[in-house]
Amino acid sequence: MNGKRAKHTEMKLELKHLAPYLPYGLQGRTNNGKQLITLKRGNIGYFQSPYLHPLPDLTKEIEHNGERFVPINHEGVKPKHMSWYLSVGSINPEADWLYEEEGKPVPKTVMIKTGGNAGVDIENCMAIMEKLFEWHFDVFGLIDARLAININTLDK
Repeated sequence: MNGKRAKHTEMKLELKHLAPYLPYGLQGRTNNGKQLITLKRGNIGYFQSPYLHPLPDLTKEIEHNGERFVPINHEGVKPKHMSWYLSVGSINPEADWLYEEEGKPVPKTVMIKTGGNAGVDIENCMAIMEKLFEWHFDVFGLIDARLAININTLDK
């Protein structure tokens, strides 16, 4: 390594982080930090901080488009063919696997798990991801990178 330190690269908010949310009326702050805007065509250049749910909210009641529900129990993420289910968990730092934490809603990871020997249906995986974008969940780690605002911290 020649005694040189590795350069730490800061994550920057890019279009690739916002694009999946575009069809779903993502809201956030403008560059001046005051105005609430909905991300639509034409104003993307003024959009700075999206409002997103952290992944632990998957196990809590949220409100989306006037409907209150617990996302992990919602019809939109139930299996089509019983080949997968949506679960939450966290990474075991000493191992290369994920584990579920029953009754402990502290996930950093969304798991799409298979039931038995069934294979994962890619179409079903996409349906889950689309719901996470529709419900404005932070799937890119933008809140931790301080590029998005935790929706739970906003004044009601």
